[in-house]
Amino acid sequence: MGKLYKTLLETQVLINGKSLREAEEEKDEKETKEEKAEEKDEKEEEAEEKEETEDPGEEPEDAKGNLEQKGRISDSMCEILNTQIKNELQSSQIYKGMSCWLDDKGWIGASKYFFKASSEELAHMDKTYQYLFDRNMVAKVPVCEAVKQEFKDIREVVEASLQHEIDVTKNWEDISNKAKEEGDNTTYEFAQFFLKEQVEEEEKFRKILFKMDLDMPKWELDELFEDLLA
Repeated sequence: MGKLYKTLLETQVLINGKSLREAEEEKDEKETKEEKAEEKDEKEEEAEEKEETEDPGEEPEDAKGNLEQKGRISDSMCEILNTQIKNELQSSQIYKGMSCWLDDKGWIGASKYFFKASSEELAHMDKTYQYLFDRNMVAKVPVCEAVKQEFKDIREVVEASLQHEIDVTKNWEDISNKAKEEGDNTTYEFAQFFLKEQVEEEEKFRKILFKMDLDMPKWELDELFEDLLA
């Protein structure tokens, strides 16, 4: 009877409604969970201590990215060049609108000139795209705004063209000055190409206006535009 009682005590005695064996297993499981929790806390403390001791100016290795993915000009410079892409597209459409009006009014030579000028502006846009590609930056495709397609006479067309070229010159001067401030020699040199061309474009329209001031006959003026295509 005593032996049987002892056996029952070891295997079946209830502790808070559970057998001794179940209670011991539950205790072991609890201890295991506590040990794992302690290990986790220790690892988190070690990670925090490591972050505090690391050089704040040094990026983690996995955050640096690949060398070939790094941009070669500033984000602000990239933004202003993307704006210029839109400006060049807008310039193309402005001259295309002029070409359409001139053709409708019988200015065939002038219409051909402005149609070609429109294509040249697209070439400028593509050149700027390619520069951003070469400098490993993100180029953006802009939306073009509606342009003027009705004019009083050809003088208004030429005056608007000269003013537009002056505005374009200012855009490239801003890019050039910003590049100089940032010590971005490659973008500075890139802008010089366009600035040199702008001197020629402004002078071209200025000379046409001078000839119009001298009452150049319309047929000669139209031939003058066509001669500029050569």
